[in-house]
Amino acid sequence: MIFNRVIYLFILIALISCKQQTDPQGILSLQEGVALLDEKNFEDALLVFKKTLSFNLDEELESKVYRNLSIVYQNQGRIDSALFYSKKGYEMAPDNSYLYYINKAECALLENDIKIGVENLKLAEKQNPSEMEVFSLFCSIYSGDYGDAYFNPVLAERYAKKAYHLNPCKITKEQLGAVYFQNERYIRAVRIFKELSGAVPTDQRYKFYLGQSLFFCGKETQGIWYMKQAADRDDSCRVMFKEIFPN
Repeated sequence: MIFNRVIYLFILIALISCKQQTDPQGILSLQEGVALLDEKNFEDALLVFKKTLSFNLDEELESKVYRNLSIVYQNQGRIDSALFYSKKGYEMAPDNSYLYYINKAECALLENDIKIGVENLKLAEKQNPSEMEVFSLFCSIYSGDYGDAYFNPVLAERYAKKAYHLNPCKITKEQLGAVYFQNERYIRAVRIFKELSGAVPTDQRYKFYLGQSLFFCGKETQGIWYMKQAADRDDSCRVMFKEIFPN
């Protein structure tokens, strides 16, 4: 039993030192869009990122806007639009830069060309080995999110830990918890999702994942209680609950 997971999608939070021709309002607009994206407010983030393109931006900043637009569309399941903006992202980025390779990697993954995606992620890592998103994407690949050909639970856990070490945010923490669950390290998964559920009590998925981890940890009654509580409050959790307990 593994989590029903959508592809984890990651945000370029750190903004570059922009060139003189960049409108400062464009930087502020991008920051606003990133904050909305982090809150999963995709519709408003989409509007803000498109507005950001109306400002005078240097090529690196514009590449980041395109990449974040791709991230929004991926979250919405609009893969054709996501692919379009990923391509614009690497076309705008300076050749052989981190932005160039990370955009090319994501474009390849959207096209289900995992081999090219991995090759470009390795090049992105060489350009900037301190960016957590590279390791998060490696984790997604080796967790089986892009098919079984690259499934490797040992590598998935290694990259999840690396991503969390570089940026211990709720995104990387959730990914690490999911990998622990997938690798049957249920006690560790319980600890992760208990912390997340306490920190973000409005996100019923964390309560559900906590219950799921408790259930497989041998605490069936307690686990079912948490999963049922989440299912009563959230449609996606209700679907997952019915998949585990169809009757």
